[in-house]
Amino acid sequence: MQQTNAKRQKAILLLFALLSLLAVIPKLFVGFDIDEGYAVAMPYRLLQGDRLFGEMWEIHQTSALLPALLMKPYIALTGGTEGVVLYLRFVAALIHTFMTCVFYAVAKNTLPAGENIEDNTKAVILAALLYFNILPKWLLNLDFSMQQLWGLTLICGLLILEERQKKAYVSLLTGAALSLTVLGYPGMIVLYPAILCIYLIIDKDNEIKFRIKKCIYLTLACSILAAAFLAYVISGEGMAGFTRGLTNIFSDGTHSLSKDQQLLLDLSRILNLAKQWIVFLAAALMASALVGAACYAIRKRKAPEADRGDMESVSFNAKGIFDIRNITRYVAVVTSLLIIFGQLVGIRMGPFHFQSRFLLLFVLIWILCYKERRRETSEKMLFVILLLTTVAFAGILLFSNVGPDASGSYLSIGLILGLVAFLPGGEEHRGFLPGAAILLFLLSVIMSKGFYVRYTEYFPADILQKRVAVTAGPLKGIRLLEQDAEMEQEERDMVAGTTKPGQICALLGTDQILNLSMQGKAEPVSTISTPAFNGQWITYYECYPELLPDVIFIAKNTVDDRQKFFEKNEFGIWLAERYDIANMEENGALCRIERSN
Repeated sequence: MQQTNAKRQKAILLLFALLSLLAVIPKLFVGFDIDEGYAVAMPYRLLQGDRLFGEMWEIHQTSALLPALLMKPYIALTGGTEGVVLYLRFVAALIHTFMTCVFYAVAKNTLPAGENIEDNTKAVILAALLYFNILPKWLLNLDFSMQQLWGLTLICGLLILEERQKKAYVSLLTGAALSLTVLGYPGMIVLYPAILCIYLIIDKDNEIKFRIKKCIYLTLACSILAAAFLAYVISGEGMAGFTRGLTNIFSDGTHSLSKDQQLLLDLSRILNLAKQWIVFLAAALMASALVGAACYAIRKRKAPEADRGDMESVSFNAKGIFDIRNITRYVAVVTSLLIIFGQLVGIRMGPFHFQSRFLLLFVLIWILCYKERRRETSEKMLFVILLLTTVAFAGILLFSNVGPDASGSYLSIGLILGLVAFLPGGEEHRGFLPGAAILLFLLSVIMSKGFYVRYTEYFPADILQKRVAVTAGPLKGIRLLEQDAEMEQEERDMVAGTTKPGQICALLGTDQILNLSMQGKAEPVSTISTPAFNGQWITYYECYPELLPDVIFIAKNTVDDRQKFFEKNEFGIWLAERYDIANMEENGALCRIERSN
């Protein structure tokens, strides 16, 4: 019987591994989102010669260094940017596969060891499969969200290596990994004091001198790399230019709200999060009560003569329903079933729906971790990784205009390890439910990754919809909905066909991938995918008058009322004084204006 169960478990793991691989295919070939266009346009600007904090005022510009490094040989070999998006996705898939192997090592050295080595291996494989499938923004590219995930994974791996090697100088590597993570996502600067606290307060197994030495090595590595980066930035722009750029990138409009606006936005997000949590918890409690009552009725019928003491382990009572471990399992089950069967019953949703379940499950895992620590059964490194994940999440909320709901998937590292470590429990918690909860959760994230397709503005779509392949340009090889493919070609033809080498061009729109199709040099103020055309754009061209575009393209889906834009918007008024808007050219998607003589 045990051998049969072992074979069945191996077959299930193999099935989920195959499904995980299949889920990569849509991420490589299907769909395109404006956020990905932003992630590709930024490194392209670097390769054009634009300088960080100089000509570039993008708020996530430091994350462009890695993709620029990887784009450069592709452009050199192919002579252009055709197919570059597909290339970058393949590179991201390879890096993510490698980081999954790193996470496998992290899980192997973090999850509590049991008596059965085979069971431990299966748990680690489950954790690795979850990591492979949960993407922070459900995009497989080299953007700042993926760099944050990879960087945090590497930091966790190095902290485990430090613990095993007992060599203080390993902290130099941790400092280097932290520095690269901060470049990818500057909000991760909050991890520096967190790691110092881990060294000095949590790591009590080592002598204080050794812990202080690790702090020094960590700080040394961070300081050297920070100084090198600062020297690189100010070498082209000077300290005054660097300070000016650093100040102006935060005036983009989408990241600069008044205190009252920010307060109202935060309150609405908290209220929305609370509503979803109430629904999830109510559904979980209801499921727990129904299953508990059903199990009790079935077992009571099988043993009607059993007395109260004999039935204690299977009795239907409030203690079992409200058990935190039980609630956590049922939250995982209920929310996973909603995602898996939502499409089948006609609920159209994008991959960002039910993101708040990640945050709810993470809070429940912290409660379980606290209970386990009271019983002295939790592992120190598991606690450390949960702490780092929490601090990283706080950094994301502090340095982002996205709320906790949409950011829930950034909790994946601690969430995965916590689910696999705490959901099974001890012998008294064995049974069908723990395994079903984790497998259903895994299936739901595979579906979010491979079935649902993220589109602009998170429009709900899936892989069953008919698509056509783009045959030219940066998106060559990517399959889009027919109307999107037609619009992409129309926009690309106009941008490529009406610009000339040597011209300076700019796009006022959200589809920033068009910058790669311009024959001239793309010089917008920012390639952010949610632009706000405010005074920042005027300031930029006043700082760099030599970069004032010869040709400007205005996307109709971004500036829908051009007359109002040129009469009411401060940047639109500024443009109307300098560009020939009376002779504007246009097609179905774009308007084109030239600078007045």
